[in-house]
Amino acid sequence: KLSGGEKQRVAIIAAVIAQPNVLFMDEGTNGLDFENEENAQQVLKKYLPNTTIAVIDHHAEPKKFKPFYDTKLEIKKLANEKEPA
Repeated sequence: KLSGGEKQRVAIIAAVIAQPNVLFMDEGTNGLDFENEENAQQVLKKYLPNTTIAVIDHHAEPKKFKPFYDTKLEIKKLANEKEPA
C-alpha cells in the first residue's frame, strides 16, 4: 500500500507522462517532505513548460525555496468576515 507522499509522486509522474495543457493540483505536494516537495516542483517546471498549472496550497507559512509559479493569487478570509449561512 502506498503512503500519501508516494501517491503524490506517482500522480506527478503520471502528469509528466500525460503532458496536459492544464494541470490542477489541490494540495498536490502536501504529503512530501521539504526536499521532495522542492524536487517535485522543479520536475513540473522542467518537464511541463507549456502546461498551465493551477495549485491550491493551504500552507500558512512561506516556503523556504523559490516557488515554481510565475503568478500567485492569494485569497484570504478577513477576521471579521462571517461564515456563509
